[in-house]
Amino acid sequence: MTRNDSEAPPRAMPRANIPTVLTSFIGRKREIKEVAQMLASSRLVTLTGTAGCGETRLALRVATEASRQYRDGVYWVELAPLADPDLVPQAVARAIKVAEQPGRSLVEVVADALHDKHVLVVLDNCEHLLNACRQLTATLLAVPGVNILATSREPLGVTGEMRYPVSPMALPLAVLELLDFGQFDAIQLFTERARSILPHFELTADNAATVAGICRQLDGIPLAIELASARVNVLTVEEIAARLDDRFALLTAASHVTYSHHDTLRAAIDWSHDLLSGREQVMLRRLSVFSGGCSLATAEAVCAGDGVERDQVLEVLSSLVNKSLVVAQTLQRGEARYSLLETIRQYGQEKLVASGEWSATKERHLDCFLQLSEETTTKITGQYQEVWLNWLEGENDNIRAALSWSLESHRIEAGLRIPIALYQFWIIRGYTREGLLA
Repeated sequence: MTRNDSEAPPRAMPRANIPTVLTSFIGRKREIKEVAQMLASSRLVTLTGTAGCGETRLALRVATEASRQYRDGVYWVELAPLADPDLVPQAVARAIKVAEQPGRSLVEVVADALHDKHVLVVLDNCEHLLNACRQLTATLLAVPGVNILATSREPLGVTGEMRYPVSPMALPLAVLELLDFGQFDAIQLFTERARSILPHFELTADNAATVAGICRQLDGIPLAIELASARVNVLTVEEIAARLDDRFALLTAASHVTYSHHDTLRAAIDWSHDLLSGREQVMLRRLSVFSGGCSLATAEAVCAGDGVERDQVLEVLSSLVNKSLVVAQTLQRGEARYSLLETIRQYGQEKLVASGEWSATKERHLDCFLQLSEETTTKITGQYQEVWLNWLEGENDNIRAALSWSLESHRIEAGLRIPIALYQFWIIRGYTREGLLA
């Protein structure tokens, strides 16, 4: 008697060593679907993102949901604890349970063990071992049945790699009805984590706007939101919101609060910062003086000098974009715009003060926007008035910051020249009251 298909035993679950996470996974449905689609068409996908954005949690979820699709298993390789690049192949060998063989490189042994296998290898936290991960990945991709999902602050740079930037969680941009707030991943995350510490915590009409404000101030960064929500048993949400100006002191927690090898927001960003070259560190801290971002031209004017030559600014800026510390907008306007998440900006400002460069960089910022303001005086009444009015609108936060510094540094003349140059802009665009107070 033969067994028909309907009587066939269920297929066994493939082997997997995916870590178990005790906290629930919130949101990211679109991201999970998109990464899964990318893995179906590319054998190497790298999740990149700013410190704390949740690349590891997303990789865990994708790997768990994809585990049945890989006949011979899903293997998780945690690289964060490693400092020696030579230990990367060993970590992979340990994950797939392959022993060293005398006279053969471990990379070759791993590749042979995966021959004729259909597996997904997840390399988590590659950024500090980039060259070793790049070499290993290139070798493993020569084995036809191996797919690789990596998490890293920057791409591995291997042929055939597809990069998936992991953005902060979705946030409400305006005041909403209470029922609408719960649709946003960031607010769901805060609420669920708060409830795990304070079981009676609920999102209510009284606290919803404050919770949304906290998530917005934290840029929708999951690690920061989890650490903030961990304070609800000792602070009200209003008190948490009020203390976010010193977020690095507030956002610390026991390591069990999040699935992360960082237990403070500062530690997560320190990890990325310490991997930067000297020029990249200089550029990052100098970029923190901009409010609302900058163009390449203003970055060159303010950030060049004393360690970064003007003709190096684009190269260093590009590297910081690749390393997920600077956000580049290149599709919405005629010139690219570069900005820092507010959390990264505050971190950069701390570094700028500590370096002793704060005043000098703020002086260059003031001089830059004084010059640009005066150059637009005649242009905002000319043929391309709307273009220049829009440009000034886009730089309004920087102009405000420049005016503020002119008062703080007693640059009275500069503080008077900017309003004289911009009074027509303020009148046309409805900033008259602000102009009178300037």
